[in-house]
Amino acid sequence: SAHGLDPFITETPRDISFCGHAIHEHDVFVVNDASKDDRFSDNPLVTGDLNVRFYAGAQLFAPNGMAIGALCVIDSHPRELTEQQKAGLNVLAKQVMAQMELKAAHRQLSEHFTALQKSTALVMDYQRQLAEGSRLVALEEMSSGIAHEINNPLAIVLGRAELLLEKIERAGTLDPATAVNDLKTIVKTSRRMATIVTGLRTFARDASQEPFQQSRVQDVIEDTIALCGARFRERDIELKLEIENTDLHCRPVQISQILVNLLNNAYDAISNNEGDRWVAVKTTASDSGVLISVTDSGHGIPKQVAEKMMQPFFTTKETGKGMGLGLSISCGLAESHHGSLKIDGSSTNTKFDLFIPHYRGPDHAKVA
Repeated sequence: SAHGLDPFITETPRDISFCGHAIHEHDVFVVNDASKDDRFSDNPLVTGDLNVRFYAGAQLFAPNGMAIGALCVIDSHPRELTEQQKAGLNVLAKQVMAQMELKAAHRQLSEHFTALQKSTALVMDYQRQLAEGSRLVALEEMSSGIAHEINNPLAIVLGRAELLLEKIERAGTLDPATAVNDLKTIVKTSRRMATIVTGLRTFARDASQEPFQQSRVQDVIEDTIALCGARFRERDIELKLEIENTDLHCRPVQISQILVNLLNNAYDAISNNEGDRWVAVKTTASDSGVLISVTDSGHGIPKQVAEKMMQPFFTTKETGKGMGLGLSISCGLAESHHGSLKIDGSSTNTKFDLFIPHYRGPDHAKVA
């Protein structure tokens, strides 16, 4: 760096530089008149166009104490420095080093910040991939039940349609009352299948980039039950629903993913139990938000297990029956809604509480 000099002398070769001498001194290096100093009298900087006569240089020290350069002042006329001026030059040299260190620290901070941004983006992408994988695992667990849920009504539709065709072929005519009854059954059953297929397509979709929207909590829960309810009926597990008709500001697919995970966990926990087996889903609306509770007939979770259940890769299931990501991902999805997913330790049964707050303006929809 230089001030008051032509650009071509912002640096000089070490073998003729004055600073090469200054850097080895313990105090300010001063040359009052270079033309009369044997060390510099024939120096090109003195005999050439620059016509250096006066030089004063103060060392620049790195944080480790090593001298790395000099802050200097030069003039084309002989001069002398007072002790006060020397002290001022030393103070100025320290300020220069402080600025250089600050600039280096700022550069390092910028590099670290850029690296942190990249790491954060990678983590968010990994989280999205884990959530995607968790949803696909849930679909796999529900697949046999979904197939059963579609095959049964499909058989009804096919049976009623064949019966109508047989009556027409045999009699040549069809009783309107009988036809209406059979057609109503076909329409009702077809709509049931359509609901299941729509729910399946919705659940399989990646909703991480979708906007938040107002959704009826009853619709979200009914769509979820349509996907996984068959598993419970096959094992004679009663599903108890106590749903208040209220709205959620959410990504419906992600709320459904949380509920599917909780319901699948409940199924796995009690499906082989003896006696009364049930899973209850209850919603409670308040001024602050909506609480969705999923409770099963199990007798709670040991404290030492409950403390770890939300941690990634923690599982109490047999090897090959779960990676231990469902609850941690569900917890993250709840937090992205500015809500929470917690275990209710005060319940005599196994109970999870999902809380989603009411919408409170544009910032509410920003993913945490």
